[in-house]
Amino acid sequence: MFLSKNILSSHSPLLGLFAEVPLGLISLNDSIKYLSRNKDEFNIHKKDMFEIAVIMREPITIDYLNNDLSNPREKIMTILSSSMLTIPSLVGEIFSEEERNLSSVYEGVLRAIASGKENSGEISSHLFSKKLIKKDDPSMIQQYLNNLRQFGIVKRINIYQRKEFAYKLTSPLMRLFYYSDEKYNISERKPSDAELLNIISELMPRIVEDEIREFLANKFGLQESAGRGKDYDIDLILLKFKNPELVGEVKWKDSIKSGDVEKTYKNLEKIETKEKILFVPDKKIYPKNQKGIKVVDIMDFVNVQ
Repeated sequence: MFLSKNILSSHSPLLGLFAEVPLGLISLNDSIKYLSRNKDEFNIHKKDMFEIAVIMREPITIDYLNNDLSNPREKIMTILSSSMLTIPSLVGEIFSEEERNLSSVYEGVLRAIASGKENSGEISSHLFSKKLIKKDDPSMIQQYLNNLRQFGIVKRINIYQRKEFAYKLTSPLMRLFYYSDEKYNISERKPSDAELLNIISELMPRIVEDEIREFLANKFGLQESAGRGKDYDIDLILLKFKNPELVGEVKWKDSIKSGDVEKTYKNLEKIETKEKILFVPDKKIYPKNQKGIKVVDIMDFVNVQ
């Protein structure tokens, strides 16, 4: 980004001759298409396919993905345990390209967000508790957040009908590492395979939720948003000109009870919108559409052809 800004600066002779094309992670849509076309070869089902597709967005993970993906979380565990030195180095490389140093405050922000501190107030309090900033004041970290967004490491989403944002790490693998290290200190010791699998199972539903929100927003050209209230928490609210077009809940588990559907209905009925969905790993093993809520899975939104 630093180089492109200089090449395309206001006095550059190249100005206007090239289009700017931001390069981020591999798109989830492309990952899903590839795995779906080869699902028999990979011995993979919908839920497993989605989780592997999420991790596949990171180019450095592709070499780990061989023909047998029947145990995706074990594969993700291998990738995580083999990348504990690589991930911080890659983050440092991004900062070097931007001619900045990866300071303890920047790393503290990444760790705070990865561990679930979503808004600037929570992030500020986390940094203050670690003695990384002198005062618990969200305004002190705003420039750090802005820079991380500019680098493409962090994104923010709107909280519906509130003047708040939720900050997320864009990289699922980076999120797994910093979450694991912040909560369980995995970089300072050798965690067992069982412990890493438990950590992945703990965090994966939240990663999936954020990936689905982003995927559907991009698919339909809508703005990402989520709902936060005293008596409800809505995973995804997709907006068109600030008006909800689609709302949904993500239930990322192998079975769903009638009580889960009832709770989802009570949550989603708080928002008036054209369409309400319940996103599940595989709709074939879940209850059919109920109370105006459409039960869907990833293959409802991906054209494999």
